[in-house]
Amino acid sequence: MRSLQQIIRTRLEKDQAFLDPSHLGGNAEAIVSAQPGTVLIYPLVLADKLWILWAAEGGITKSIEVPQVGLKELSQTVVKFRQLLQNPNSDLTELQATGELLYDWLIPESLQRELQDNQIQNLVFSLDHVTRYIPMSAVFDGESYLIENYNISTIISANLTRISDRLPPGTDNTSVLALGLSEPKSGFNPLQGSKLKAPVF
Repeated sequence: MRSLQQIIRTRLEKDQAFLDPSHLGGNAEAIVSAQPGTVLIYPLVLADKLWILWAAEGGITKSIEVPQVGLKELSQTVVKFRQLLQNPNSDLTELQATGELLYDWLIPESLQRELQDNQIQNLVFSLDHVTRYIPMSAVFDGESYLIENYNISTIISANLTRISDRLPPGTDNTSVLALGLSEPKSGFNPLQGSKLKAPVF
């Protein structure tokens, strides 16, 4: 059985943008240092296993193998999750149960404890393989959705991300029209937590 370091070396040969978790440097260090309370999370998807790698400010890097999860199990669950999300008539209990399974795989218990113990507020995901199709904000921890507890960002890779990029000048106060249903209409479920308010123009 290949070690994690052998797997990472092989991945680096094929993908120069991939982060070696034993060396937090360059853009990865800049990303986790740009805002306090930030952790960078990398799922490493293999045919027969899933590794979760994460990096925090100060050069802290850790990894954990998620047991009995490989590409096949992960792919099937991601497809099911997306289908449930796209169907307005989906059973909410089934949707949340599927989202909770993904949550437990991508944010294992040991990582959950680290996030809580260190008062982490910002999660930056550099998603691999089929995990790129997961809307991370919608995964469920059994009580709440990920977006309810953390600020969520997704990047292609640390090395391809320029954190110096900002919105063009003058766009800070741009008005945005957002719509959501507070009551079910024509087969569409209501947006939880939304309240009926008169539009502001």
